[in-house]
Amino acid sequence: MFTPAATARLWLCTQATDMRKSFTGLTALVKNQLRQNPLSGHYFVFVNLRKTQMKILYFEPSGYCLWSQRLEQGIPGAADNNRAARIDPDGFAVNFGGY
Repeated sequence: MFTPAATARLWLCTQATDMRKSFTGLTALVKNQLRQNPLSGHYFVFVNLRKTQMKILYFEPSGYCLWSQRLEQGIPGAADNNRAARIDPDGFAVNFGGY
């Protein structure tokens, strides 16, 4: 189970993401779409169109980490016109079922 620290900053990409992307592709999305620094240590959350897959990209001193999970029941999610939405760790646990 992925449990970010209480002080962590999480950014949710509100647009559907192609889950075939890996480190390079997701890093490019963080820079170009979310307009954030992928080396910041923040957590970047991506979901597919059907909201049945989720990936979380973050940077640690030793390099990039990519966490992936198939969501059996999907997740609720409202459409948003913004590119990114900041969510707090408690909101992440509530909205994503504690994944």
